[in-house]
Amino acid sequence: MSPSVLGNVVKQQVAKEKGTSKVGAISRRSSRLVTGLASHRSRVRSHICGKTQRGSNLITDNRCRLKVQQTGGQSGGTMDLPLTDGIFCGPSPLVMHVPHSSTVIPDEVRADLLLDDSELDLELKKMTDWYTDDLANIALDRAGLNARTVENQFSRLVVDPERFIGDEEPMAAIGMGPVYHSTSDLSPLRLPDPIRDGALIDQYFRPYARMFTKVVDGVLADCGRAIIVDLHSFPTKPLPYELDQHALRPGICIGTDPFHTPDSIVAMAIESFAGLPGGIALNTPFAGTYVPLKHLGRTPEVTSVMIEIRRNLYQEEPGGPRHDGLMTVASGLIKFLSRVVWFGA
Repeated sequence: MSPSVLGNVVKQQVAKEKGTSKVGAISRRSSRLVTGLASHRSRVRSHICGKTQRGSNLITDNRCRLKVQQTGGQSGGTMDLPLTDGIFCGPSPLVMHVPHSSTVIPDEVRADLLLDDSELDLELKKMTDWYTDDLANIALDRAGLNARTVENQFSRLVVDPERFIGDEEPMAAIGMGPVYHSTSDLSPLRLPDPIRDGALIDQYFRPYARMFTKVVDGVLADCGRAIIVDLHSFPTKPLPYELDQHALRPGICIGTDPFHTPDSIVAMAIESFAGLPGGIALNTPFAGTYVPLKHLGRTPEVTSVMIEIRRNLYQEEPGGPRHDGLMTVASGLIKFLSRVVWFGA
């Protein structure tokens, strides 16, 4: 990375709202690709270069779906975005992680929430990483890239798979550990109940972590390396629960881990998203990136980077429709994925 590029990047380590370095309970997010698990629902898609085929469910249960998608070329036609050169086909090291895009809350979980329907609707609007699943799918399709995409199929208000369990989680002090007791404005969300919380962790959190680890293990077996791209969004103005109310809020936040995020990957992200409104900064307003605990600090072949997008760049806030800015953000993500897929090759 050139000194001029580094000079324009603000480096600020701020406690990530999902955990200090998104390396909690698996470092930040987990996934799905395991069968026989009967609790958490997530979805794993395998993107394969070629013609587009969708909807072929190979494995289903009430928690996970495995889809094989063949993508590439002018598939979908939803965005007028350019394709990239140098398409990477064959076994792919990419693992796309989309943990916070869902608004689904099972009835039995909804029954324990203290909010009425209008209050819950507003909370979901503020806390959901809207359209990040669309951004991941558009970028992979238009780049013609192979990848495993892990999408959490439940809202983070069920459990947040990126938190640490126990005293390691700094957000637990304000009632926002793996099972949230507080809302984004620090009002009560649930009554304290350690037995219920333990059951939610066993039913949703741990299986999700195991599934994500299996995904990464499978990619390592296939490719000898795994590149996790942890995709999120954040509101333009800080929500009351955020630990640093004065943190810089750039257009793009790049979250890093000192062991798992090489400088060259950071440089790729800076170059790919250059020119977006609001600029680019490292680890602010949130910091870190998701890595399974099995590999955290141990497996250099597992690299990870978080891409956090300020929501006003692509949607009306809070929780409103997407606008034309989504195409600009998607173009940056296409450039980044098309570059980072070659890392370590």
